[in-house]
Amino acid sequence: MSIKTKLLLLIASSLIALFSVGILGIISDKTNTDNIEQLTDTLLPSIRHALLIKENKIEMRGAIAEIGIWETNYSAASRAALTDILKRFHVAWTNAKEARKNYGAVPRSQDILTEITPIRQRFGAAWDTWEQDISAIESPVQKIIALPAGDVEGQKTLMAEALAAFNKQQISYAAQDVPFDELLTYEADLADRIKKKDIAHSSTMMTIQIVVFSAATLTIVFLFWSVFRAIMTPLKLTQHTIETIAADNDLTRRVDVQSTDEIGQLVGSFNILMARLHDTLFNIRGNVEEVQTTATSLAATVSKASEGIHALGKESEQISSVVQVIKEVTDQTHLLALNAAIEAARAGAQDHVVLERLRLNN
Repeated sequence: MSIKTKLLLLIASSLIALFSVGILGIISDKTNTDNIEQLTDTLLPSIRHALLIKENKIEMRGAIAEIGIWETNYSAASRAALTDILKRFHVAWTNAKEARKNYGAVPRSQDILTEITPIRQRFGAAWDTWEQDISAIESPVQKIIALPAGDVEGQKTLMAEALAAFNKQQISYAAQDVPFDELLTYEADLADRIKKKDIAHSSTMMTIQIVVFSAATLTIVFLFWSVFRAIMTPLKLTQHTIETIAADNDLTRRVDVQSTDEIGQLVGSFNILMARLHDTLFNIRGNVEEVQTTATSLAATVSKASEGIHALGKESEQISSVVQVIKEVTDQTHLLALNAAIEAARAGAQDHVVLERLRLNN
């Protein structure tokens, strides 16, 4: 594998690790956001409305219980107290019905609706029965308030009717309280499930992130170590070989690298260069030896030629001596010839005088 590929894998692994951790973080945040939205948009409003129902039910029950206190009191003060109790009862009942309406209007997922619908149906049926019994209590109390002062018998009769309705609603109250408590238990269980689900999801995502990050870290470390080793090992071997060549002047040494990556190719080129340099120097050495041989032969030839020239010099001196002798003989010959010519000229002149004299004599 080439260093370029390893570096690309190193970069790709780093990017994949960052991308994976980022995606896992986004998924985890999205899941946590969904759980928080479910809590804030569904569960908390449901629990809040359910608690309002419970709170107003307790207020109504307290008001109904206070009505019995005035069972045997027929004074004007009892009329005023019953009026205040009925007012508080009516306000609590209105708030309870509004809270129940808001509770039913809270949006739910299909899974939750499937689970909670049977409980809601039981609670709704029990609530309707309880609502009828509540109306039966409210009617005689209002009639008691409307009675003229001093109508003790009328108040007794209406109070007995109100207490009978009160006892009846106790049964319907307990009947609707059972599915209502089931709703509260379901809401608490749902909150606990969401909490556990969120914790489990967070734990799972954390584990996945740790695994992905660890695997990516190990991969990056391995690739980094591989790239470092692929670069440094051949370079150290090359440095050691160069230092050895410089110290020993041994051009036959080569770097032993088996890799085929860029550094291996570079070292291979260095080995080829050293081989060619070795061959070139070997050829130069052979040529130098050949030149030395030729120079030695030429020196011997020059020595012989020098001896020949020296011998020719001696012969030349001898020839020069002979030439000198010949020159001297030639000079002597010229002198003799000149003398002979002079003598001949003299003789010729005498002959010319004799002939002239003879001509004249004739």
